[in-house]
Amino acid sequence: MKLTARFLKTVIFFLILCSYFAFSEEVPSVNLNENTEEGALIKRAILASEACYHWAGEVGDQTPARNKEIEEGVKRDCPPAKKLMENAFAKYPKNSALYEHVLYLYDSGHMKLTTEELKKLCSSVKNGAGC
Repeated sequence: MKLTARFLKTVIFFLILCSYFAFSEEVPSVNLNENTEEGALIKRAILASEACYHWAGEVGDQTPARNKEIEEGVKRDCPPAKKLMENAFAKYPKNSALYEHVLYLYDSGHMKLTTEELKKLCSSVKNGAGC
């Protein structure tokens, strides 16, 4: 009886451990040190792209007041996000922390990518927007 209970506890432990590794996502190991020019620019670009994608991802079939708020948010947040991201991506094209967020702007129609750039980014990002 003790052996069976110990065996079952061991099996359950390994199932939990395996499920943790199976469902955890890989996070890019990129240093976003805000004290460096690169880190500060990348962080600003990422935050701006997230704000833009938030508005651009809203469904437009809501109340007229909400639709107006969404439209104003897109007009306010997306042009600066595009400019920041284009600048950051041009300066640091190998920084993988940018990839998912470049795809956000591409998916929402606020950034253009060549076929080659799109292929590269999509191969580097799991389930990237616009891929």
